[in-house]
Amino acid sequence: MIIGSIVVLGVPGYWITRWTFPHTEGQKLIDPTDEKATPGKIDEEIHEIDGLERFVLSVALSISSVPLLLFYVNFLGVPLTVWSVYWTIVGVSLASMVATFFIERRHA
Repeated sequence: MIIGSIVVLGVPGYWITRWTFPHTEGQKLIDPTDEKATPGKIDEEIHEIDGLERFVLSVALSISSVPLLLFYVNFLGVPLTVWSVYWTIVGVSLASMVATFFIERRHA
């Protein structure tokens, strides 16, 4: 039960956050609230989300995405069983992993 809760509440959201917020070391960003910054001068690095932000966002994304995905799977006519829920979560997690590895390899 504990492992199932971790898998449902953590894994899909974690890989979605890794996909949407990849590691961005070395890239620069202009802070729009900084009055000293000029458009030609780039001093500040992009903020990468840290562990706590990633954890909270991954739980929130898992809580919101898993029921929505299961709604659409059920809407497509697939009966909701333990195995259909499992394979839906595995499919979303694997798709996010592949997208994450593709994006991080492209930026490397």
